Amino acid sequence: MNSKNSLFMKKYNDLVFGLIMLAIAAGYLILTLQIPITGGMFNGRFFPLIIDLIMFLLTAFQFGAYFKNKGREASESGGEKDGKTVFYTVALIVAYIALMQYIGFVLSTTLYLFLQFIVMTPAGKKIGYVKYVVIAAVSSVAIYLVFRYTELNVMLPQGIFTMI
Repeated sequence: MNSKNSLFMKKYNDLVFGLIMLAIAAGYLILTLQIPITGGMFNGRFFPLIIDLIMFLLTAFQFGAYFKNKGREASESGGEKDGKTVFYTVALIVAYIALMQYIGFVLSTTLYLFLQFIVMTPAGKKIGYVKYVVIAAVSSVAIYLVFRYTELNVMLPQGIFTMI
């Protein structure tokens, strides 16, 4: 890709990504509204609607980033770091999915979050290993408990923790 196309893509990256996410969120909303309502507030639509709301909010933030940075010139710097971050993130997601069945939701999610925090730590900033482990572990256990022991009653992979 030549330099002119590269600068064009960097300049409109937030806008294009925002439009794609808006289309996905709208499609997801249409599909969610086709789920039959069964019972109280925590029915089959509840969790998909929460996810869709989050998708629309993130899309709004994406558009906000585009309009905030619209006047700035797209720079060539940072592209290599961004590429590495994307590669590491995709690799972590693939490993997370592959390991979840074997080591369980809690351990795989804790490991994934911990490593993702490290990947997302800005260069030059000290990595808070203890803080990252605590946040990852507490988040993983909290998510597991919400899914397992509320009205959602979703069984997540237990892996080596079959006694939970």
